[in-house]
Amino acid sequence: GDKLTGELFPAPDGEAERSSLQRLLLDRIGKLKPDERHVIIRRWGLDQSPASTRKDISAQLRVSTEWVRQIEMAALKKLSHDEAIQETHGEYLRD
Repeated sequence: GDKLTGELFPAPDGEAERSSLQRLLLDRIGKLKPDERHVIIRRWGLDQSPASTRKDISAQLRVSTEWVRQIEMAALKKLSHDEAIQETHGEYLRD
């Protein structure tokens, strides 16, 4: 007969891990400056909306795409040096 395979449903532990990682990331993004936070969230669609291009973000904010790029790079640099993110990333790689 017909069977349900695990492929149709996410593994519970995988979903819990993904949710935990998302909470951590959103918490750390919340510590950025408002402009940095806005650009990062819109750039990757972290607010459940589709990811946006720098051009889209610059039009929305009425600033240059270069300004958006600089803000994005500054925010990513801060996030890459964030101890909580580094620790979690290290744990993820060990698993």
